[in-house]
Amino acid sequence: MYEKDVYEAKVKKLMTEYQELAEELMKKECYYDGLRKNICMQARNYYDTYIGRWSHLYFDKTFIDNAEVRIADIRVDFRGNNISVTVKVAVNPSDLRKDIKLNAKEKKLMAKAKKLWKNDVNYYHMYDLREYEEISEELTGLQHEVMLVNEYYYSFNELELMDGKNICRSNLVIGKCDGADILLNMFEEIIND
Repeated sequence: MYEKDVYEAKVKKLMTEYQELAEELMKKECYYDGLRKNICMQARNYYDTYIGRWSHLYFDKTFIDNAEVRIADIRVDFRGNNISVTVKVAVNPSDLRKDIKLNAKEKKLMAKAKKLWKNDVNYYHMYDLREYEEISEELTGLQHEVMLVNEYYYSFNELELMDGKNICRSNLVIGKCDGADILLNMFEEIIND
């Protein structure tokens, strides 16, 4: 009987310690998740200042070399222990090269894209971005493979972050214009009169 009581007491003590540790780990995990969300939120707030800005660059082979583009969206997410920044750039459909002869379906989709572009041109955000992306996806699957939205990915790994590398960077390379790199901070703000 004595031996049973000793083991029961030891197990009970260990179970109590286990429960305390589990609660402590849960608190730390919640804090950890909260920190990750807060890091992403702060970085998103920084990058939100670039959404809607425009520039001219080489977008794709189907568009003129200095096509008008705008920052359509920027996402910041943790992927494992890395932070990824995704910059979505939308192109003005009117800058399609003139030598590309679209078929009827492509013309219809491009007309719809031009209308969406025109509706959002004076706003900081592309309110019709989801629909614009859907048109882009549909066009990409057709004969001329016209792409209206392109994504640029930047990844910051855990070692870079621990070494103090800043994820809020204005010098991300978004594309090229006349052979020179176009950086995020070279995009201009929309001026509303």
